[in-house]
Amino acid sequence: MKLAHVVFCLGRDAGGIPRAALRLAEGQAALGERIDLLCCDEAGLYGPMMKPAEASIRALTAPSYRSTAFRLSIPRGLNAAFRECHAAGPPDIIHDHGAWMPIDHAAAVRARKWKVPLVVSPHGTLTGWALRFRRLKKRLAWAFYQKKDLGTAGALHCTSRQEADDLRRLGLKSPIALVELGFDMPPDNLSRPAGPTRTMLFLSNIIYKKGLENLVEAWAAARPDGWKVRVAGPADPACLTRVKRAISRHNLEGDFQFIGPVDGEEKWRTYAAADVFVLPSFTENFGLVVAEALACGLPVITTTGTPWRQISELGCGWLVEPAAGPLADAIRQATALPHERLVQMGSAGSQYVRRRFNWRQSAGKMIEVYKWLLGGPRPDCIID
Repeated sequence: MKLAHVVFCLGRDAGGIPRAALRLAEGQAALGERIDLLCCDEAGLYGPMMKPAEASIRALTAPSYRSTAFRLSIPRGLNAAFRECHAAGPPDIIHDHGAWMPIDHAAAVRARKWKVPLVVSPHGTLTGWALRFRRLKKRLAWAFYQKKDLGTAGALHCTSRQEADDLRRLGLKSPIALVELGFDMPPDNLSRPAGPTRTMLFLSNIIYKKGLENLVEAWAAARPDGWKVRVAGPADPACLTRVKRAISRHNLEGDFQFIGPVDGEEKWRTYAAADVFVLPSFTENFGLVVAEALACGLPVITTTGTPWRQISELGCGWLVEPAAGPLADAIRQATALPHERLVQMGSAGSQYVRRRFNWRQSAGKMIEVYKWLLGGPRPDCIID
């Protein structure tokens, strides 16, 4: 098959959606599919662009959608990329990653024009919390194009039942493919040193939905002796300012360290240097960093806004409401445990995610969905 994956950018610092789209495309290319990867050129906004590892993936870019030039030339910029994709014949499937962006709308319009099945992976952009963020703009977009675009999709891809329920509550009736994502596995020789100062790690984009202000309030309430919080990831300047003001208000400057974005080997070393991982998000459709932390042997504190209910069932972490009080209770419990007990908990989580999640498996399941949309047998991952 010829597949067209569409995503708003491939910037390293743009969060989980571009990385998930790229890894899924790479997994499908490794299984023998031909891939065009269409995106906006975000190198100036979200850091260097990630390059596909598979030579059979062709990356096609349009001008950055945030620039004034792009807003004035959406048809010209996007049409050129889609025309190049179509030049040797239309794709068999268009798989769009995300929602709300001009390139997402362009993908739906092209799918209808070319009479090609459209698959949409919202990646958490349609959860109740996400819809409340910039509510007016999204209501307008929903009325003018977004509802129609999603309604004409051949299938919607969700990574959890929680996300699928959110889509059904919006009245979307397209079939849903429930396919969990994979993630990059850490090196086999990763080790976790025990030191006099113990570390709780947050590693993700520093944006409002990640709940960092709640983490600061919770840490001020718990204030465990001998522990520090390490914060890694690219930051929205306004959100970072608010978080640092909260830290200053509680005189916690000595407890929090901000190290900026980390990637590659540096990312895995950052996980290895921690004792506990925390992701206090209000909402996540998957929470890739939770899987990475568990794979590295870290017990995890996260919230019911994520689909990671397994961590409490498996005894490898704490699942709490996304509020400062419950977070503080979990922090007290985690930091009271000896290093050896935390290692045991992390080991249980590592065994679970290494056994369950991998990109090749996710890629293969999505290929089954594509073949079904083209007339093949219905795969088991399609839910009502």
